[in-house]
Amino acid sequence: MNWTTIREYRTRHFTTRLQWQYEEYPDVSWADAPTLRALERGDLVNVCFRVVVYCDGREVGSDYLGNSVYRDPADFAREHLDPDPMHRNCSLFKAKHPNTSICIYYPDMLRIAIAEARKALTNVPRLRSV
Repeated sequence: MNWTTIREYRTRHFTTRLQWQYEEYPDVSWADAPTLRALERGDLVNVCFRVVVYCDGREVGSDYLGNSVYRDPADFAREHLDPDPMHRNCSLFKAKHPNTSICIYYPDMLRIAIAEARKALTNVPRLRSV
């Protein structure tokens, strides 16, 4: 199955991509009846997301999140940017709900994939030109 890219960032040596594909092994045992009906109608889709880090074209880090149900998979990349502060883990939300955290996975997946890439590249020698 092919991955669809939602977001891509490029630098001279690195490329980071947020991608999705339809879930190969759907598990919706957690879903309520309205969610199951919406999945059956096609109003919602069950997908797997991944964040991949490449260094000069070679994969050096990644993180995956499967069985994610969305109306539009691209919404996954925008959740942490919601204009309503009560839909984000920001200081206004934390002040009102001090013991609560909203599960927004993309920023965390990005951190994990980058940390994995840094670890993979720790012992790679750097060549510098004079």
